[in-house]
Amino acid sequence: MDHLEFFKSFATGLAADHIPHQHSLDSVRKSEVINVGIVQENPSSVKGTIRILQHLNKYPPVICDKCYPCVVYGDQLSCERHNDAQLALSNEASEGDRLTALEPGSQEFHKRMLRVQDTMNILFSGKSAIDKGTLYWLKNVFNHRAVQKEVRNDFNDVVDFLDFITKGYTLLLAAKILHIADVSDTPANAPAAISELSKVQKQEYLQQVSEAIVNHIWHDINGIEEVESEAEEPEGQSVEDNGVFCFCQEENDDDMVECCNTMCTNGKWFHFKSVNLTEETIPAEDEDWFCSRDCKKHMECAKRQSKQRKTNEEDYKQAYSKALLWRGLGHMCRRDAIQENDGPAMVTLWKIDMLDFHGRNHNKYLILAHRLSTDLSRWMPASICNDLLWNV
Repeated sequence: MDHLEFFKSFATGLAADHIPHQHSLDSVRKSEVINVGIVQENPSSVKGTIRILQHLNKYPPVICDKCYPCVVYGDQLSCERHNDAQLALSNEASEGDRLTALEPGSQEFHKRMLRVQDTMNILFSGKSAIDKGTLYWLKNVFNHRAVQKEVRNDFNDVVDFLDFITKGYTLLLAAKILHIADVSDTPANAPAAISELSKVQKQEYLQQVSEAIVNHIWHDINGIEEVESEAEEPEGQSVEDNGVFCFCQEENDDDMVECCNTMCTNGKWFHFKSVNLTEETIPAEDEDWFCSRDCKKHMECAKRQSKQRKTNEEDYKQAYSKALLWRGLGHMCRRDAIQENDGPAMVTLWKIDMLDFHGRNHNKYLILAHRLSTDLSRWMPASICNDLLWNV
């Protein structure tokens, strides 16, 4: 809306900069910081973590002899050590000694840095410096010299760069969807006299354009072809590996025929007598022959998959652009959710990120995400759930 003249003419004020929630006012107030002292212990060891938590365990409020748990926030390693410390004290007699009043909570910043690093690992490569439209090429064209692949070296520069590129890609995709060639053009399919429409009608049109952009880069999970279980590659070794020939497993000088399944595990070569073939019934040289129905089914499936791959030859440039825009918009959503203290949005993003945690082998973050989801499913007391969700 900031760059297309058509939207500037009517869309000002239609999109909310902030979506209010029940704790919006509390979130904008300045927090009161209380110094609880310094503990001279090594937080990288279980023993040191126990000592630190025992010091913090003095601060959860106790009302009518009932202790109200508190969330202790930290990075992934701190949460892991917190869990290890509680496990080490799990056989203690009292709840206080077991440190049950302290619940570990993962900080959003560390997860956000991890997700940005994943994006750079996947899409930012010096080998693509001459490939138009890639992150590395754009970095040089727009003179973002401070941007490096290692996000921790300059997180803010990397985030600013990704935001800049995401906005540019979004603008280009919007121009494609609206069939316009210049920022001053008016979309051919735009409602007539849109400035005279009601606010609701304007918002509906803006929503349609936004949905079209998201749908264009949305992953079509239903389009992923599942491999039929009965056509899975048979386990075992081929004849070249195991030295087995024919069903009879006998070596003689009789004529043999070859099974056309490249992964045949029955013997690969078969004596005419063992498969009921004669000189008159042997297949021609250009004719496929299979020793069993399983081998025939396997090769038919393999041919279908090969044909499908050739038919759906992927446009790698488009796939790169869609991946870049998908991940860029995701980073912007995470930043906005954190800045607005939008608890439900942050939890939703944790759940979405579980797929990437699994795919990128971030197993410890996958455990944190699962624990957060479990805690918020009323596994933990209501007060802890509220603190984990809203951080207020």
